[in-house]
This record gives sequence, structure tokens and C-alpha cells, in this order.
Amino acid sequence: MSGYFDREAEDESQDESMDEETGGIRKTEKRSKKLKKSRDNDVHMDSSEEENTEDEEEGLAEVGKGFIVSDDDEEEEESQSEPENRSRRKRKRRRSTREEEEDDEMDEEDLDLIAENMGEERPRGNKLKRFKRGKAEERPRNDDRDLVDISSDEGAGEFIEDLGDEDDGFIEDDDMSEDDVDERNRAKDRAREQKRAAATGEGLLNAESIEKMEEIFGDGHEYDWAIVTAEELEEEKREQVMNLEDVFEPSELKERMLTDEDNEIRSIDIPERFQLARKPYAHITITDDEYAEEGNWIASLMFAQKRNLEQHHRQPFFRAVNRVLDFIVKDNMEIPFIYQNRKDYIIHNEGRNGGDRLLGQDELWTVMELDLKYRAFIDKKNAVKRTYQSLNVQDETYNDRINDLENVEEIQDLQEYLQFRYSEELKDIAAIQSQANGTNGTHKKRPGATRTIFDKIRKSRVYNLVKAFGISAAEFAHNVSLDQKRNFPDEPAEFPNELADTCLDGRDFRTSSEALKAAKAMLAEEFFMNPILRRAVRQKLFINGQLHVNTTDKGLKKIDELHPYYEFKYLKNQSTGALLSHPARFLKMLAAESEGLVTLQIEMSTKTRYLRKLYDLISSENYSDQADAWNEERKDVVDMAMEKLLNLMAKNYKENIKTVCEDELAKQVRKNYTERLDQGHFQINPADPNILPPRVLALTAGQGTDLRDGVIGVFMDQYGKVLETLKMNGVRDTEEVKKFVKLINDRNPAVIALGGFTVATYTLESALRKIIEEEDIRLDDEDHGQRNLLDIIFVQDEVARLYMNSERAAADFPSQSSLGRYCAALARYVQNPLLEYAACGQDVLSISFHPDQQLLPREKLESNLESAMVDMVNLTGVNINEVVNNQYYANLLPYLCGLGPRKAGHMLKMIGQNGGSVQSRSSMVGDPDNNIKPLMGPCVWTNCASFTIIEYAYELKAADSEYLDSTRVHPQDYELGRKMAADALELDEEDVNERTNNGDDPGAVIRLMISKDEQYKVNELILEEYADELERNFNQRKRATLETIRAELQEPYEELRNPFRRLSSEEIFTKLTGETADSLVPGMIVPVNIRRVTDRFLVTKLDCGITGNVASEEMSDKFGVSPHSLFHVSQTVQAKIKTINIRSFYAELTLKESELRIPFRKSYERQPDEWDEDQEEKDRVALTVKQEEQHRAARVIKHPLFRAFNSRQAEEYLAQHSRGDVVIRPSSKGQDHIAITWKVGDGLYQHIDVLELDKENEFSIGRTLKVGGKYTYSDLDDLIFNHIKPMAKKVGEIERHDKFKKTREEAEAWLTNYAEAFPGRTVYVFHPDPKRPGHFDLCFKTGQNKPPNSWKVTVVPQAFSLANNLYGDVNALCNGFKILFTNQQQQYQGRMEQQMRQQRYGGPPPSMRR
Repeated sequence: MSGYFDREAEDESQDESMDEETGGIRKTEKRSKKLKKSRDNDVHMDSSEEENTEDEEEGLAEVGKGFIVSDDDEEEEESQSEPENRSRRKRKRRRSTREEEEDDEMDEEDLDLIAENMGEERPRGNKLKRFKRGKAEERPRNDDRDLVDISSDEGAGEFIEDLGDEDDGFIEDDDMSEDDVDERNRAKDRAREQKRAAATGEGLLNAESIEKMEEIFGDGHEYDWAIVTAEELEEEKREQVMNLEDVFEPSELKERMLTDEDNEIRSIDIPERFQLARKPYAHITITDDEYAEEGNWIASLMFAQKRNLEQHHRQPFFRAVNRVLDFIVKDNMEIPFIYQNRKDYIIHNEGRNGGDRLLGQDELWTVMELDLKYRAFIDKKNAVKRTYQSLNVQDETYNDRINDLENVEEIQDLQEYLQFRYSEELKDIAAIQSQANGTNGTHKKRPGATRTIFDKIRKSRVYNLVKAFGISAAEFAHNVSLDQKRNFPDEPAEFPNELADTCLDGRDFRTSSEALKAAKAMLAEEFFMNPILRRAVRQKLFINGQLHVNTTDKGLKKIDELHPYYEFKYLKNQSTGALLSHPARFLKMLAAESEGLVTLQIEMSTKTRYLRKLYDLISSENYSDQADAWNEERKDVVDMAMEKLLNLMAKNYKENIKTVCEDELAKQVRKNYTERLDQGHFQINPADPNILPPRVLALTAGQGTDLRDGVIGVFMDQYGKVLETLKMNGVRDTEEVKKFVKLINDRNPAVIALGGFTVATYTLESALRKIIEEEDIRLDDEDHGQRNLLDIIFVQDEVARLYMNSERAAADFPSQSSLGRYCAALARYVQNPLLEYAACGQDVLSISFHPDQQLLPREKLESNLESAMVDMVNLTGVNINEVVNNQYYANLLPYLCGLGPRKAGHMLKMIGQNGGSVQSRSSMVGDPDNNIKPLMGPCVWTNCASFTIIEYAYELKAADSEYLDSTRVHPQDYELGRKMAADALELDEEDVNERTNNGDDPGAVIRLMISKDEQYKVNELILEEYADELERNFNQRKRATLETIRAELQEPYEELRNPFRRLSSEEIFTKLTGETADSLVPGMIVPVNIRRVTDRFLVTKLDCGITGNVASEEMSDKFGVSPHSLFHVSQTVQAKIKTINIRSFYAELTLKESELRIPFRKSYERQPDEWDEDQEEKDRVALTVKQEEQHRAARVIKHPLFRAFNSRQAEEYLAQHSRGDVVIRPSSKGQDHIAITWKVGDGLYQHIDVLELDKENEFSIGRTLKVGGKYTYSDLDDLIFNHIKPMAKKVGEIERHDKFKKTREEAEAWLTNYAEAFPGRTVYVFHPDPKRPGHFDLCFKTGQNKPPNSWKVTVVPQAFSLANNLYGDVNALCNGFKILFTNQQQQYQGRMEQQMRQQRYGGPPPSMRR
């Protein structure tokens, strides 16, 4: 006992341990060791430190309840057992020495804490003695037991015996010395002797001794309160079991599907996909009438889209839809089950020669989707009903519409009508509810307490003016819905303004115009809110709606002819049918609108005619001035209401078209994905039903542009294992070819699969085919006795590209490189495409199955891809026992009918608990007799049973294997299959009973047929009569089911998928180049890199990797020029594509400048009136001007006179400057032009265009500057000082002359006055030409009665130009003018004399006669 009490005390700290009773995690107290030494090195325990460990508490409870030893007694006991103390002190010294040696190391508890936080378990040795946990239930506690009981013959014996036995059971041996072992054995011997003595009555304490003992130690009940508290604390600790939510983050639990909601989905016996889809509508209860209405609603929507059904199919189609709806809603049957096992209800048989399939599998998914939409519709409809019921009113409009609602928009219309019509009442109801929901009667502010303008009008006298219009919103809506006038308006005798004077409100509406305006606004709002009118306008807009695309300023800049949005940049007059026929295009329009590139304008094509019709429906037929006045006011109301209605309906219109287009695009994506899934593994002979996949050698050249970069390959056997890796440094080296041929001969692959990222893969294919032909490598076809050359195929690699760098690939093939994993994925694809796509999981969303699938919402895209996978997985079936052993194959299980990822995981877990295999389909729902736990509930089992494959063991003769478990036949139809087998074998009832042991072995008949290999006999059965009998007697339609059974009896789970699909030339071209038929077409101008130059042709390479050829006649427009003088290797030039051969990755190009000047314009199929060409041309011109302005502003010239101005800014800048000052600025004529503006005079500025020649680059100033085509300068300073400054000097010179006048008016006035003073003289003056700054008019008059004339004078550097003659100064100019004028006069007189002679002599002068 002293050894027990000398254990060190431990401080309490929180820890976690496993609850042995519950298996959960509970928080316990962990105590750190603390030793307290006395002066004589004896260990004492202070009263504040008497805290026993949990193990010690349990030991004390079991050994001696209430037995407490004081410190003094403990010391006395230690002194009496000196040898034992010496042994203990030796151990302490050894432990003290170890602690000093390990002073710098962490103690055990720190290491334990670190290991616990890291989720690891530290290995432990037997260093210290530890009590093992005992169970309290092993020995019941007796709190009333005292010292007398302990010392009695039973109590003392148990006490001592327990101490020895428990030391043996739960004290672990330390590294004990021999003395310690001997001492321990002696203690055990003493305990046994004391036990025997107590049993015989020896050694009992007398009364005096007991009294002394109680005085010293007490009676054992002093610390009962502490013991009871410890028990309660221990019980609380046991109850603190930690949940998963205490350990993991909620997001992690959700990702791992471990939430309570996930567990509920696992446990509920309803298909998982149904639970998830119906979750938002779980609170909705549909009545029988609503359910009947739903079936007809779905059938009506779908029949309108069925183009292959005639009118006589309408009733059968409606029955089929309603029956399918029953299967989905009432029976919880998933789509694959209905399509496979209830197909008779979706086929219309008019005779015995087959029938018409009314619903396809895709349309069954549509029924399910519409069911969910109907539930959402009912949910909103019920909300409107609750709102109306809370009002406790009777509303005729509501009663007319509530049972005639067809879509969510109409429900919203009715809801908004109630909120508008009864806004005050609804606010009061909301206020009452808020007070009722408040705490302690606290008053809450009424929501929406502020009254709207329409509430004020409704409560004011102005509403009498609204009524005076003579027709209500309901009456007008009734007229519009019937498209004829049934309700006639009546107007009062007063004019509108006069009546408005009587309806004034002193606070809000003080004048008649305000009152009349408010009344019209109120009536227009009532029209706008009326649900019947909204429905009529919505239908009209949907029929006659048109869409116009208006491009924004941002769109004008961004959308060029190569932009994907260009196809609708100027689209107009698009009807509803046109929009629906191009779903992807409309979704692109919405995307462009959201990006701010375009605005979509929706308008009614018949708006004008429709408005006239509405005017007629609301106008009065009375003839009076008052009636005309009221009719005008009514028309204003219609205009106001229609403006708001059309804006609202335009939004509804776009939303409705968007929904239809998204559904259509999703169908196209699903169809393309289904084509990828609907293919079996590669077969040499598709007609050969080979079950095992082929052996595949997959090769790739990777990203290499040349085969010298290396070739990687892997060989995969028919079981999906990579057995060998191949690495080749090209295929031209003899040794590399031998390596390749050796692998072919050793492994005997059935096919070579190629994949890659560049055109080098095409080169690899050509090289491999050449090797196979030269080496005559053939594949033996033992079944058909043929030896064909080994085939090479290109493989769809979209999955392999995702897989090669994924964590899954690293786990599957850790020793392979990235390209090796890529090849492994190619081989897997050849062996089973379905498995490869299923293994992608959520990554399949990143694969492009349609060029526009990114326009779809993620949820819609995901649901359509998932439904396609579900259909295909259930078509092929799932071998349930292979799923257990093959994780790769197990990726199919979540798509099994009735299951999902949660139920699939639970199913695998239960299979493991049942022994790791499934023996039969029937055992999946459990077999208590054989101790087999259920894998699922009956409903889920019904859905998935026929799609689980349990292979038939042909070697078993007894009832241990059911042949039908390996077929598509559902267990519900097994009896039909057995009956067909018995009839095919011509067994009577007695024979069947004998074979089946009176029903104990029901599968015996089919096993007999299989063993005899007489399945073909079922073809002799007449199934029509049997089907008629089943329908007549049991009301079961089984005609198609019987056909399925007949086929499955002959070939279980026959491959119904299409053969492995080889890639087309277009697909191969896209995979290796990244180009499509739209992105690379003839006529495009592309950059090419020259690889070889000859006199006859150029060899080039396009960026996409294909080879281009340029013939000699296509190199240049010039003739006789050597190609070597124009081109060189590695040069990049622009080329136009003439032709493309996608099979050989080859293109013919041209480099002619005449061809390159013609830009490429993509052609679109458009109707003549749906493209706004005028607007396109206007925008092109405006954009060009704007770009030029921006370009000018962007150019910077290093000169002190340069300014980034346009012409107007330059003139404004020079207005305060002197004549001859200059501004150099960018030119609008291009990068090889600059403009110079200089001041000629006040308000006169000349703009000079300067042509730059010999430019080093686009941004530098030309070394040669030309002005006017004849003045040449070396730089800008040269131009300014030798061109502009001399002209400015000449302008000043002419302005200082006495013949200069400032304006033309002033010049003409001076000429007139001078001619009057001197009638016989010719007089002249100069004045500037305001339209052509830098030019002057020389204005003259030859007589008083002669009109003034003018000649043009141009200022040029250093001179004046008159009639192409240059004059150095003004005086020379004047003299020149006089000479020119005199010569002109003389020439004129000579011509006049000649004409007179001709008139006199009737012909030319004699000198000119012949």
C-alpha cells in the first residue's frame, strides 16, 4: 500500500480519451507529475496536492472505499519498512540521474501532447508503473462499509486479495532490479497469508484496537462528499462524447458528405437524386386536383414540341405522360428504370406489328424536370392564396385568374395586383403580425407605413375623378382580352378640367391640372397592375415581338470583325422564331449586354396598330366636345400604361427566351456528351462480341514539334495494368525501330493508340505505319482466321489531358511521368470510354462538349451531363462484385439507378460487413436467416436491381447461382422468364415442379436450358398472345418486357452501345492544331515562318503547326525577282491562306501584296433585312475618325513647338501669338504625316501637311520632309525657317502696301469710289482670302461701269505667285499684274477682230485659206 500512496501527485489538465462504453471521445483530466521532497528526501504530499490520478481514484475505489491514510501514519509505515524505502530511494536516484541527463529534452507529457495534436501515436516502453483502467461495474461499490467490515473475515480477505490480484492485473513491470522483484513477491506472499488468517479467524482486531484505529484514521466516512463528487464528475465526463462537428469544419463535413443531412439521405428509402432534386419543395403538398392538372400541363407543353406525332396520338401521349408521372412521383422510380422496365407504358401499340414510341429517354428526364417546375409553380401559387385569404375580401379579378394561371409570371402579376390594390390592408396585417411576434408586447414599427402616392389618391377626392373616366381597369382588360368592346365608357357632362376643379385636395392636389394628372397616373397604374391586361399584352408581345441590337460606345471599340459577338453587332428585326432557332446566339447577346457592349431593344412590331386598337377599346362612342376631350385623356392613360407594360413585358420576354434557349443548348450539350459515352471498347472486328477489352499500346510525341524530341508509350493489358513503358528518341534510328518492333512482338497489342498536342503526332502516325508495313507486323485473328496489319488510331484525349497532371494519376501510376500517365489514360479510353468519363467526377464540367456550353448555368450543365451518364451506366449495367474489388470500376456505382454518391458509399460499406461480395440480387435487401445485412431499402432496390450484374457461375449446378441475376431482367419479372424457359423446353407443370423441387429451386429450369445450350428455342415462342393474356388477366402491360427477356435469355447484358468511334479528320485536326473550321479558313491573313527558300517555292510553318507552301507565282506581284532577294529562312511574313487540307495538315499560301490588301471578312448567313448596314457604315466612319484623333493625341514629337492639338485647339492656342508663330501637331493622315499650323493674321491660320520620308521607325521624324510635293527640307527647323518664316514675311510685306485692304467689302467700296473719280483708269487693290489663309485676291476694275474682277495671289517662300509666275516683292507683283493684264487685253482685242472678219467674209481670213 505504501508503494501505492508514494506515487507522485498529478496536476489536472484537459485531455481526450476513448469512452469504453459508447465508443466516442470524452474529455478526461490529465495530470502532470509533481514531486515534493522533504529535508530527509522522503516524499510528502501536502493536503493541497492530494490529487490522485483517474487510475488512482479507480484503484482506491476498488481497494478501500473511504480508506484514507494521514501523513503521520504514512511516515510511520515508511519507517517500519526500511528495506522497501531503500529500494524506492534507489529507483528515485536512478530516475533523478536520468532526468538530469535529459534536462534539455522535453518530458514525456510534452511529447504526448505534441503527438496528440499531430494525430499520431507515440510508441511507449515500460518505463513507469501505470494502473490499467478497470471497470466500475466489476465490483459494486458499498459506501456504507466501515473499518469493521474491512477487518472482518470477508472484508479484510477481499481487501488484501484484491490488492495482490489487481497488482498482477494492471501494474506494468518497470525495469526492476532483482531486489524489487523479490520484495514484490514477498508482499504477495504476506497478502495470501493474511487472507488465510482472516478466513480462519486468526489475526482479527479487537474492539480496543478498532477504537484506536478510528481515532487515528476516522471511520472512513469523512470524505464521502468528495467521493460522491468524483463519481458525478466521472459520469459527466463519460457523457461528454464528441461529435464529428466538434472535430471537423462544417465545409469539410459537407465535402465528405458526413453531415446530418447526408446521413438522412442515406437512410431514407428514396432514390438519392430524387431527394436532392425535391429538397427545395419538400414542404409542398399537392392536392389530387393539382396533381391531375400537373399531368395535363406537362403533356400539353411536351406535345406542342413533338413534331413526329400525329393528332391521333394526342390521347395516348397524354396517358403515357400521366403514367410516367405516377411512376416518378408516386412510385419513386428513376428514369432508367422506367425506360427499361416500364417501357410498355410509353409505347402506343395500335396492332401487333410493333408500335410507336411516344416518349424517349431524354423526354422522360423532361417530365421529371417539369414536375419540379410545377412544384415551384404551386409553391408560389399557394403563397398568393395565403395572401388573399389573409385579406378576407372578395375580389372578382382574383377569382377570375387564380384557377387560370399558367406560369410563374402570371402568379407574380396576381401577387403584385393584390399588393397594389390592398396595400393598406396588407400593411395593417403585417403590423399586427409584427406585434404578435414581438417579445413582451414590444411595439414594432409597421413595415411600409409610409403611404405611397397611389394610396393618397385612393383616399382622396381625386379618386372620384379616376372614376369619372367611365371605365375601370378590369373592364378595359376584359375588352382587351376579348379583342372587342364589351364595356363602354360613360363620361360626365363636364369637361375634364371643370370636373377636376371640384376634386381638389387642399394638401396634395391644389390645382385642376395637378388633380387631373394624378387621376390619369392612378388609372394608368391600375391598368398596369391588372393581371388580365398584363397577360394579353405579354401574349401579344411574344407573338409580334422583335429584337434590335444597339451597340454601345464600348462595344464599338471592342467588337471587331474577328470578335465572337460580331455576328449580331448590327442585327435587327429578329422575331421570336428567329431567336429560338439560334439559342447560343441569343445567349451570347445577353452576355454581351451584361458586359455593357450592346443593348437589346425589344419592341412590338405591330405597336402602332395595336395602340390604335386599344384607343378604340377605351374610347366613348358619344359625339360631343366633352366626349372628345375625355377620349383624349383616356388615350393619354393608355399611352402611360402601355409604356410601363411594354418595358416590363420586354424583361419577361428576354427571360422567357433565355430559359428556352438554355434548355435547347443544354440538350445539345447532353446529346454530344451522350455520343462520347455511347461507344463500347475498341474491337478489331466490331461484329465480334468480344467481352474483354483489347491490349493497347499508347504512344505520344507530347509537346514536341519534331519526333527527335522523343516518343513516350505504355503497354496496357486487357485487365488495365501497365506492363511496360517505351521511350524512343525518334523513329528514324534503326535501334529505336528495333526496340519498337520487339515490344510489338513480345506484347502483341491489338491496336496502337495515338494522342498528342502538336502536328508532330501526325508525323508519328505516318512513320509508324511505314514501319508496320516494312516489318509486316500483323495481328492474328484466331476467331476469323485473318492476319491484318496492326491498326493505328487517334484517340479522343480530352480526358487524358485532365488526367495526366491530376492527383489521381499520380496515385494510380506513381512511377510514370506526366506523359506516361497521359498514355495510360489513352489506353484506358480505348478499353472503356465510359469508365474514363465516369472517373472524371466534377472535372467533366471543364471538358468542352459544345463551343458555347460556357453560356449555361453550372447547375443546368451539371444536371444534364449527370443524366447522360446515368442513362449510359444503367444501359451497360454494373458488376456489383467487381465494384468491391476495383476502385476504378467503382466510379460507376454512384450513377446506378436509385443510388448516388452517398448511397453508393453506404452500399460498399455494407457489402464489406457482409463478407465482401453479393451472392444474389435478392440478398441486397437483406437475408436475416443467413445473417446478411440489407444494402438498401425496398424502393431503392426496385430501382437498381435489374442494373446490377451478378455473374452466373456456370460450374454451379445447385441453386447457388441465378442466371437471371446476370441479365437486364428485373427480379419482379423472373417468373415470366422462367415461364418462357419452361415453354421453350416444352416442360409441363409436373416437369417444372420436379425440376424446381416444388418451387424451392425456381431457377432450375433456366439452368437446364443454359446447360443444354438451347436458349435459341425462346425465339419460337409467340409472345403477343402471352402479353395479351397478362394484360387481360392481371392488367399488366408486358409486351416489350417479354421481348427484353427473350433477348437476355440468349445473351445476358448484350452490348447495346455503338461501336468504338474513331475520330474524324476534322476532330484530329482540331486536337493537334487547336484550330477549327471557323478559326482557320481560306482568305484569312496569318503570320508564317519561312523554313526553306527555293526558286520554285517557299516552305513555311503556321503558328498552329501545319505546313504552308508558297508557289513561285504567289511570292510577289513583281516578275523576275529572285526569291532569295526577298525572303530568307526564319523570316516571319504575312500570308493569305488559299486552300487548307486538314487530312494532310497542309495549306497553300500567297504573299502577293495585292492579295494582302484585301481584308478578310467572315461570311454569315443573314436575311436581307436583318443587318443594319447603314448604321455599320456610320459607326465605321465615326470610329475611324475617333481612332485617328486618339492616334494623333498618342504621337509625341521631341520639339519645343510640338503640341498634341487638333486644328481647332491649335488655332485657339495661336490666337494670342504673333504672325508667323507655329504649332507642330499630329496629323490625321497617318504615321508618315505631321501637320504644322502657323498664324497668317488675326483669325487666319494656315494648316500645312508635311509628308515624312525615310523614317527609321513608326515613331521617329522622317529624314526628309516634303511640303506640297515640291518643297523639301531636312528637318523641322529647316522647314520653319526656310518655308514658314519667309511666307510670314511676305504676308507682312503685302499688308503694309498702300494697295492692301483688310476685307473684300472694303476693297470693292474703294474700287467703286476710285472708278467714279477717275472713270477712264484701271484701278486695283489687294485683300486676304478668308477661306484660304496665306492667299490674297488681287481685285481690279477697268472702268466706272465695269464689274470688279479678281485674280488669285499665293504667298510662297521668298515670293508671290500670280498666274504661275513668281515675283520677289509687291512692286514686282504690281508690275507683273499690269503686264499680264495688258497682254490679256491685247489677246482679247485680237480675238474680237478675227471674229469680225469671219462674220464679214463668211470664213477665215485669206491667209488661212487653202
